[in-house]
Amino acid sequence: MNAYDGPAECTDRSTVYVFKGDETSNYVPIGRPLSNTYVYLLDEFLQAVIPGQQGEIVIGGAGVFAGYAGDEDITKKVLIELNDGLGKCYRTGDFGRLNVSTGQLEYVCRRDNQVKLRGQRIESSEIESQIVSSHACISNCVVTKVTHTSLDHLVAYVQRQSNLCENDEQLIEHIRSYCKERLASFMVPSLIMLLDQFPLLHSGKVNRHQLPAPNFSLLGSFNHHIQMPRTDIERKLAALWIETLYSDDKINNIDINTSFFSLGGNSLMLMKLHFEYGIKFNIDLELLPISQMFHASTIAEHAHFIEQTEKAKRPQVLWHSLDIKSGKILNCSKNSTSFEH
Repeated sequence: MNAYDGPAECTDRSTVYVFKGDETSNYVPIGRPLSNTYVYLLDEFLQAVIPGQQGEIVIGGAGVFAGYAGDEDITKKVLIELNDGLGKCYRTGDFGRLNVSTGQLEYVCRRDNQVKLRGQRIESSEIESQIVSSHACISNCVVTKVTHTSLDHLVAYVQRQSNLCENDEQLIEHIRSYCKERLASFMVPSLIMLLDQFPLLHSGKVNRHQLPAPNFSLLGSFNHHIQMPRTDIERKLAALWIETLYSDDKINNIDINTSFFSLGGNSLMLMKLHFEYGIKFNIDLELLPISQMFHASTIAEHAHFIEQTEKAKRPQVLWHSLDIKSGKILNCSKNSTSFEH
């Protein structure tokens, strides 16, 4: 038997689920609400999400507490009143979903562990677990979202035992390759920061506010052995990428084998690049579908596409204007005039 425990603000238990042993979901089932308890799944605007979609677990009913003694500010943040007339509800800070096939509620993760990046909801814990399992010298990992020059980036702070690592550059490249093989491109961290020890709170948890500021000058060159542009097309593409991604930074080089999205790019910026390609290289964009650029998103791959597109340029159709001055008037009357060319 499993229950949604933890919220002392709701007398400690709000749902119940009886395990059957044949559960196949990737999430933890927490069942259905107990008697006199209501559970809502709401989005960031406190609107109900559709079945199957993730939303914050909000609890209402007889068990909801009255507030935190002497702390009205926090009470106002977590106690809300919905338009159902059932009184105050408690925002748990947990994300859940309704399994549409079983009709049971499922626990997904803490709200603190989920970030929204380029329109995608990402569970940072999923990235952290992959990085920790990537090498024996890694003991802990924290992934955060950082905004730099109006672009959102995932930054991975990795605690490693230096005596078990070959060298830092090789470890960073190993982590990046490991993540690319197992995670979606938008989940691969833009920067990986190696630390010997994380700053801790008195409780033993990681003090995220004391983590060092990420060094964004490393963007575009994750190690000292980056692959520089080799052809004129690759050099022009690198210049376009730098102008699009780092207009405010002094970045001169970009690895031609690094994904556009790993560098902090998003779908709107890629659409802008797609348009720029048409102008810069005078190519028919119908021969270069943007979907192709999404799936293969490095400078080297884009250069290959452009080379192929230039070879397959459609022959231009020349239109000859009709000079009606050379025509003869065949018939002229009140109602019609005919010309012969």
